[in-house]
Amino acid sequence: MALAEQQAHDLLFPRAPVIMSLALVLRIRRTLTGAEIDDVIAGTIARFELAAERARRRPISQRANQSVSIRRVFRLSSQSLATLIISV
Repeated sequence: MALAEQQAHDLLFPRAPVIMSLALVLRIRRTLTGAEIDDVIAGTIARFELAAERARRRPISQRANQSVSIRRVFRLSSQSLATLIISV
């Protein structure tokens, strides 16, 4: 029994967001066509990919904001900041 539970978990867990989205839509609509199911799956995957991309870019934007803050503190232009970095 434990093996079957582990196999079910391994099969379903990576797809949990899609399964939850389908369950929610089915509770509301009661029936879906194949095309509607495909749309729900595609939309769920797209939202997760967008969230992953935003999370990946977040540190980059934070670094950009920090460099703007440094320029403001020292009142440096972009060119003089580059010169300062190169000289270090």
